[in-house]
Amino acid sequence: MGLRTDGSVEVWCPEFDPYYDYGQCNLPNQNADFIAIAAGLYHNIGLKSDGSVFGWGDNSIGQTDVPSPNTGFIAVAAGWFHSLGLKTDGSIVAWGDNEVGQTNVPEPNSNFVAVSAGGYHSLGLKSDGSIVVWGADFAGQTNGPNPNRDFIAVSAGDYPSLGLKSNGSIIQWGLGIDAIVPPPNASFVGVSAGEYHALGLRTDGSIAGWGCDGAPPNYDDGQCNVPLANTEFVTVAAGNYHSLGLKFDGSVVAWGNDEAGQTDVPLPNSDFIAVAAGWYVSAGLKADGSIVAWGSDKYNQTLVPEPNAGFIAVACGGNHCLGLKDDGAIEAWGANDYGQTNVPKPNSDFIAIAAGYGHSLGLKSDGSIVSWPAYNGDLEVPTPNTGFLAISAGSSRNLAIRLRPGDFNGDGVVDLEDHRNFSAIINGPGVEASLDRWRFLDLDDDRDVDLADFEIAQNHFTGHDLCFGGTCVECLNDADCNDANVCTTDVCENNNTCSHTPLAGCKIGP
Repeated sequence: MGLRTDGSVEVWCPEFDPYYDYGQCNLPNQNADFIAIAAGLYHNIGLKSDGSVFGWGDNSIGQTDVPSPNTGFIAVAAGWFHSLGLKTDGSIVAWGDNEVGQTNVPEPNSNFVAVSAGGYHSLGLKSDGSIVVWGADFAGQTNGPNPNRDFIAVSAGDYPSLGLKSNGSIIQWGLGIDAIVPPPNASFVGVSAGEYHALGLRTDGSIAGWGCDGAPPNYDDGQCNVPLANTEFVTVAAGNYHSLGLKFDGSVVAWGNDEAGQTDVPLPNSDFIAVAAGWYVSAGLKADGSIVAWGSDKYNQTLVPEPNAGFIAVACGGNHCLGLKDDGAIEAWGANDYGQTNVPKPNSDFIAIAAGYGHSLGLKSDGSIVSWPAYNGDLEVPTPNTGFLAISAGSSRNLAIRLRPGDFNGDGVVDLEDHRNFSAIINGPGVEASLDRWRFLDLDDDRDVDLADFEIAQNHFTGHDLCFGGTCVECLNDADCNDANVCTTDVCENNNTCSHTPLAGCKIGP
């Protein structure tokens, strides 16, 4: 389900047994003026701009019957069979299934600023930064965090719960509590998720692995236990029950389940520049543009098509692999039971690839995404299919990132806060970029890393000059430069970019 900028709702669903069709995939009546939406198991909740809530889909336990008065709501959340609404006065209204107390909001029901609904439990964030939890506790859902303070956001899954702290760290509890990100929860620059585990790459070149302790019995094959020496890694890839790490020297380290030889890196173990991990297969891209694949060959997933040259990226799914060529074409091989290796035409202009269990994704140079096969509605790219920068594929779900040029914090405005986010991304939260450590970011050679470098980097990345606070930071012509050779104002276009070409030698203004 998606909310459009015009206030209308779009709903798309996979093909499923009609027995489970409660109308949750139908568009709501009077499909306008929505400002927030939430999806439960078989029902949906939408918040209107007038503060009322509209529900549709399964109503077998009253989960779409909004209590009166249906006014003054500012946020909504939907669990499996219950719904939550946050009022302007800081109170929470809950309705629907109450079998395990998930709609019994604890007293005092006041001073809430956010809500989230899990499968059978509920979360409320208070204005003092504490979290209130109620409902089912058969999986530790209501065993809230300790110390319970300094939280700024909450999220409830089917069984686990997450709280985001003001210092940027994440606290998790409930089912999968052993999957908490290992401390310190900071300085990560890369992540990869497998079936029951996750890998994180830190700025110091070390890898953290977690999730194995919370996996079902017999599913911990040591994929979280990073071999020594845990240093000088530059990228990671998590397979089903195995892990890969690429070292700075071009060698690959593999660990975890090896029943199909997926951790036996072929010799010579050198000159790798990228790695990919599937269910029982691994692949590495060499500096010469060739791909080496190893592990299970049940579906020929290790037989890279000829000519094995000119590759610039590699990805592996359940039992198939993808290779991106330097001419923008995609090669696909391995299992094709769903059509996941049938690359749609025209097979050109691709810049990134991703592989799920039985499907594949390709990102085009124009920012659109191609998804195949079309056997499942989950693979239909939401419209508008434009402006995408990155893609990732799970077993049966996809993620993609859109970016408004320069808007690093997603508030719709390009300003100095985005420069702070730019600094935090490269150097960690709360730390301004320092010249000694980040000299390569001194793009204007003035011996410091500042807003000017941020603007130049974004200009090179997007092809546009950016606006800060409604003002272009480059000069349109000589008349826009004052005596100090500093830019004055210019008019920004609606897309928040400047239409002009900056003059060489005209410095960036404050």
